[in-house]
Amino acid sequence: MSPYREPTPADGRRAALSLGALVAAAVGTGFWLLPRHGNVWLLLWSVIGVGIPVFLLVRWHARTTAYRCPACRHEFVISAWTDFITPHIPGKKYVACPSCGVRGWAKVLMREEGTPGPARKET
Repeated sequence: MSPYREPTPADGRRAALSLGALVAAAVGTGFWLLPRHGNVWLLLWSVIGVGIPVFLLVRWHARTTAYRCPACRHEFVISAWTDFITPHIPGKKYVACPSCGVRGWAKVLMREEGTPGPARKET
């Protein structure tokens, strides 16, 4: 049995709510800071108040999703960095398969609890 499953509408709602809360908090706080404290505080908020939550959101997404290669059907996970820099559309992400090397729009899958993450390279 695969440690991954098809996404459900509840998964989509959870992701949309998380992203919506992040955007609302960032925009609301930015509008509050700008007239009261000027551009320096807005810049600081942009780096700390938006950057850190975005990092945490991408890290959460990388830990809860996996992908299925469109060519060989291999199921795999990716690192948070790869998740951040690769393009995506709803339900798909443009990544290279670690098994066959084909780069394409891989289908998004949900990882079950306790599923191991991507292997780390030893230095």
